[in-house]
Amino acid sequence: MSGRIYVALLNWRSWGDTIECLESIFRNDYPDYRVIVCDNLSGDGSIEHMAAWADGNLDALDSDIEPLRELTHPPIPKPIRYASYDRNEAEAGGRPEDGDPPLILIQNGANLGFSAGMNVAIRYALAKGDFDYFWLLNNDTVISADSLSALVQRMEERPDAGQCGSTLVYYKPPHEIQCLGGGTFNKWLCRGHLFTRMPEGEPHLAAARIEESLDFVFGASLLARKSFIEEIGLLSEDYFLWQEDIDWSLRGAAKFKLTFAPDSLIYHRAGASSDREEQKFRSYISDRCYQENRLTLAIKFFPAVVPIVYLSYMGAIVNRALNGKWDRVAMVISIMLRGLVGKVGVARRAGSSRSPRSSIREK
Repeated sequence: MSGRIYVALLNWRSWGDTIECLESIFRNDYPDYRVIVCDNLSGDGSIEHMAAWADGNLDALDSDIEPLRELTHPPIPKPIRYASYDRNEAEAGGRPEDGDPPLILIQNGANLGFSAGMNVAIRYALAKGDFDYFWLLNNDTVISADSLSALVQRMEERPDAGQCGSTLVYYKPPHEIQCLGGGTFNKWLCRGHLFTRMPEGEPHLAAARIEESLDFVFGASLLARKSFIEEIGLLSEDYFLWQEDIDWSLRGAAKFKLTFAPDSLIYHRAGASSDREEQKFRSYISDRCYQENRLTLAIKFFPAVVPIVYLSYMGAIVNRALNGKWDRVAMVISIMLRGLVGKVGVARRAGSSRSPRSSIREK
C-alpha cells in the first residue's frame, strides 16, 4: 500500500452533509490519511459545527437509509484532534506547533467557488509535501469503508495514471448509478457525458472498457497522484463551478492516463430522485456557469470549434425561451457577447449567493 493521502472536502452552508461525510471517512480502512475541510465563508457557523463534532459535542444526522446508516453510525470515538487555519496559514502549510492532526479545518475567507476553494487544500498539502495522493471528494457523499483503498490499489496497478475515479451511486435511492469513474467529452459542443451503465460482459473486462474510454474523471470523487499535480498544476480557476474536472484531465492527457476503480463505492446526495422534478432546469447560477464554461473550454483547448459552440447557444436560447426563462435567454446572449470581447473564463465571483458544486446538488 502507498503512503499518506490527503482527503479534501469543500463546504458551503452544508455542514450537516459534511459531518455525515466525515463520519464515514474516519472509519475507512486506509491506514495513513489526513482530512482537510475548506469552508467558503458559509456564514452559518459551519466551521464551529465541525469543530463541535470533532470535540464530541455534535453527532451526524442518523440516516434511515440502509446500507448508509451503518457507514456513519454508531458515531466514531471522539475527540478527534484538529487544527484550524485561515487561508494564508493553510497555504503556508499550517503552524509547526500544531504537529500532525488528523483533521484540518480551513476558513477560505470568501466563496471562491469549487476550483479556487479546493486549491487552498491542495496548496496546504503541497506545502506539507508528505503525501502520495490527493483525494477530491464532494462533501455531500458517504463513502464505503474500502473506497479509498480501492482507489489507491488501482493507481498502484497503473503507474502511468494521473487520476482515478470511483463508482458513484445516488444516496437516495442508494443503488442507482450516477457515474462510473467519469465520462466522455464531446469537443465539438464542449460537453461532458458521464458513464452511467456498466457494459455487458465479465466485470473486470467491462470496467476496462470504461477505463479505456475515459476522457475525464468525475470530480465528485477524484484521486490525483502527487506527480500529476506537480507537473500539470492546480485546478484551473477559470471555472467557478462545473467542468473544472474536464479541464484538469484535458491538461494532463499528454502525460498521464486515467483509470477507474469500480470497487470504490461512493454514495452521493446530488441528484436524489426526490429533487429531480425541480432539476429539469438548473439553478440560474449553475446554468450560467455551465454555459459559460463550455465556451471557456472551447477557447482554451479547441479554438476551431468556438463557432460551433456559438451555434449551439442558439438552441439553448430557443430552449429557454420556450420554457419562459427570459432571464436565461438574456444570460446566454450575454455570455456570447462577452466571449467575443474575451471576457469569459474568469471565475472568481466571491460575491456569489450560491454554493459550489456539492451544495447545488445537480451534478
